[in-house]
Parts: sequence; C-alpha cells; structure tokens
Amino acid sequence: MELKRLSDYLGPDDVDDGDIVLIVDEPTLRTKEETGFNRDTYSVKVLTPREQEDAKEWTLNKTTFNACYDKFGKKSEDWLNKQIRVKKTQQNVMGSLKWVLYGEPLDIPGEPQKTLEPPSQPDKKVYTLLEAIQKTKDWPPEDQRSYLDYLRSENRLTE
Repeated sequence: MELKRLSDYLGPDDVDDGDIVLIVDEPTLRTKEETGFNRDTYSVKVLTPREQEDAKEWTLNKTTFNACYDKFGKKSEDWLNKQIRVKKTQQNVMGSLKWVLYGEPLDIPGEPQKTLEPPSQPDKKVYTLLEAIQKTKDWPPEDQRSYLDYLRSENRLTE
C-alpha cells in the first residue's frame, strides 16, 4: 500500500490537470498575517474527483480569485456548489520550480452545478452523442466541450 502525505489544504498531488472541483463552502478571507503572503487572500473548501467526502481548503491565487469573482459574483453565498477546472503548471516560486494550481471557473447552465458523484451509481443516464449535443445546443462552446468530456470520463457517452 502506498501512503500519501495528509493535508487539509489542496495541493498539486491532490488533483490532475483538468480536474473539476466543487466549491462546498463560502470563500473565507485569510489575512496576510495568517498566511505569510504579502497580501490578504481567499480560500474555498472544495471536493475533488479523488476525495468527495472530506473537503480540501484551496488558497486561491490572485488570478484564480479574480476569474471566479468575475464569473460567480461578489456575494460569497453565490459561490456555493460552483465548479472550477484545475490547471496545473510549473513556475518559479521564490527561486525554485514548483507546481502551482490555477483555476478556471465553470458555469454549466441548465445542469445542477454538483456533477461530482461517486463513480459506481448504476442509475446514471448514458447519452448518445446526438442527445448530448442537443441538450447543450444553447451552451457556450467551452461549456459544451467540458460537459462532453465529463460524460466521456464517466463512461456516460456513446458515440
């Protein structure tokens, strides 16, 4: 059995590039005194595809926070049950190359925001490609692709 490091915070080992996480609590302000960063930040509690029971706290970088603010709004309660696609990248942080998590806020109209479910639920509908395209015809192209990718990843799409 392989062990992994335990943490309450979301880190690069907790997600893969492109994973979609679900916000399960309102954003929390974290002061620069608390974090040691040179500015105040916000964090959100999220469920990941790997961990759907114990939420991880994700300290959002400025880029991710601003993108979420623009998409989800300024009221913290409006962020509940929203989804963020994780983007992993390596960058120089204080002189050493580290994995950094960025987020792309998603808004999938007409569908419940909480699409993360345990993988072994037998009653999930399987869509044909035509059904999925018809269902998403009024969605932005990026959201259509995300939804089709999700259905494929869950083996819920026949082509």
